[in-house]
Amino acid sequence: FAVGDGNHSLATAKTCYEERKKVTPREQWAVLPDRYALVEIVNLYDEALKFEPVHRVIFNVDAPALLEAFKAAYPGAYEGQGEGHTISYIWAGGSGFITVPDPKVQLAVGTLQNFLDTYLKDKEDITGIDYEPWHLRYVGVEVATYMMENYLTLEEFTQEWQAYVAQFEAEGMDFKEYCKQLSALPPPVETGEYGEDGDSEVSLFYSGK
Repeated sequence: FAVGDGNHSLATAKTCYEERKKVTPREQWAVLPDRYALVEIVNLYDEALKFEPVHRVIFNVDAPALLEAFKAAYPGAYEGQGEGHTISYIWAGGSGFITVPDPKVQLAVGTLQNFLDTYLKDKEDITGIDYEPWHLRYVGVEVATYMMENYLTLEEFTQEWQAYVAQFEAEGMDFKEYCKQLSALPPPVETGEYGEDGDSEVSLFYSGK
């Protein structure tokens, strides 16, 4: 049983197909290459596959005030759907959309998170915005844990890792090359297994560490 990620694959493929249909005679629709999508089947339980949230749930907040603050943070943002990044929202008093034209980041979730990241307790002197107790962020498990344990904002964490990189390279080392070494695959190990016909169909494997 295979399930597609509708946000980034199958929904996009169908949209492309629908757009192509608009400029193609109906009798040719069935043979359009756009009608098909190349999919990759992965194991949902594979530890190499990490899921990160896209939706943000915010508690103990004055929803109308939050929505106004979001629009104020992005000059030109307006209620409704349009060109740019459209953020959907829902709360006890209703639901709707806010569109941010000319976004500065690639994904809409980035536009939203950059706004939310400005709210963190006791960091007003850095963020310039009064703290609210509903702040949420997600930067990955390891980074989020480190930031929490060291009580850092995203801005402080960014400054910290950039300083470490600068120091690393000032000592004559290449940071990008070091990253390549860390992510390099381990040496292959021969298993000695062969197929029924005697061919070494399965001769190598990686430990995964």
